[in-house]
Amino acid sequence: MCIRDRGVPDYGAWIGDAKPDVMNELQKLSEQTRLKIPYLIGVDAAHGYAVLPGKTVFPSAISMAATFNRDLVKDMYAASASEIRSAGNQWTFAPCIDIVHDARWGRTGETYGEDPYLAGEMVKNAISGLQDWEDPQKRVAACPKHLLGGGASVGGCNHAPAELSERMVRSYFLPPFQAAIEAGCMTIMPGHNEVDGMPAHASKWLLTDVVKDELGFQGFYISDMGDVENLRNIHNVATDQKDAVRQAFQAGLDMHMYYGGDSTRLMRPWLEELVKEGKITEECVNNAVRRILRIKFE
Repeated sequence: MCIRDRGVPDYGAWIGDAKPDVMNELQKLSEQTRLKIPYLIGVDAAHGYAVLPGKTVFPSAISMAATFNRDLVKDMYAASASEIRSAGNQWTFAPCIDIVHDARWGRTGETYGEDPYLAGEMVKNAISGLQDWEDPQKRVAACPKHLLGGGASVGGCNHAPAELSERMVRSYFLPPFQAAIEAGCMTIMPGHNEVDGMPAHASKWLLTDVVKDELGFQGFYISDMGDVENLRNIHNVATDQKDAVRQAFQAGLDMHMYYGGDSTRLMRPWLEELVKEGKITEECVNNAVRRILRIKFE
């Protein structure tokens, strides 16, 4: 394990795709950190925990939505939660609640389709199945994604811009996320795409003004894989990695997704510099840490 080889266990979260004994070994390393705060280990389990042999694979989200059966969706995610926890994970990057306006989009099958009311009903029950356990040792943090508009991307291309007015955003694309927040979702993942010219990962209006402040989201945001970097590489709104980190965290991002190697170098040193320079306030960092710790201990 790279973390063991480096001898630097000071990480906050991991993507888990290994057997339980490896996850237990990883979690023990958190005890070597200064504050001994457990790691939060997440996994993609959109329709069952299919990462390891012997786990259950359920129908995809578009098929689940076609049943119009709220109880079935809740039961499926409750069963997934049991298998996720049995493997040493506590968090899943699901469900996907993009509203699809272009069926050419290659991720249509991950979603509940085109109707915001149906998607809202499905996500409420998915979150209930994952999170509504009295015993916190059985609870799995949900992460509805991708905020927002990926299903309306130009040409149906993943990462492509979505040309959406505020009226369209509020009428069609935001309601499933509002339903997720009302159901108590613990985390949310912003989208790859731009909305009306502004990348989701750099949009203070979307991440903070609307979702945190207006809708009352109390959990934390986790970046999608590589999307802070894509502020520079794809969207061309950041001059370098440091500027990308500044824009993302000023917009309201709380956690940068680890994705192999020592990807903490893409965020941590730049964030430290930005705080020292006064470009990101300590209160901004404290707020992100506060949100993450609350979810860890819930």
